[in-house]
Amino acid sequence: MKCIEDSKGGVILRITVTPNSKREFFDYNEWSGTLHVRVKEKAVDGKANQAVMRLFSGIFGPCELLSGLKSRKKSILIRNRNAEEAKRVLEGVIAR
Repeated sequence: MKCIEDSKGGVILRITVTPNSKREFFDYNEWSGTLHVRVKEKAVDGKANQAVMRLFSGIFGPCELLSGLKSRKKSILIRNRNAEEAKRVLEGVIAR
C-alpha cells in the first residue's frame, strides 16, 4: 500500500477523509494508492478529526495526527507498529 510508510517510532498513514458520510468505513484505491476514510461527523469544530482518531485508535492503539488539521488529506502516526503490521490490519477493515 502506497499510503503506508515506516517511520521512527511507528508507521505513518497518509489518508483522505470524507466527513458527513452516511456510514463510517475505509476504502483503498489501488490506482492512486489512497486510503479514504469516511466518517459520519461533519467537519465542524474538529469533530471529523476526532472521529478519525477514534477509529484509528480503536484499530491500532496509540496514534497521533501529524498533519492535516484543517484539510481532508492527513498524516497519522501509529506508534509501535511497522508497515507490514499496518497493512495486514488495514486489509482486514477495508470495504470490499
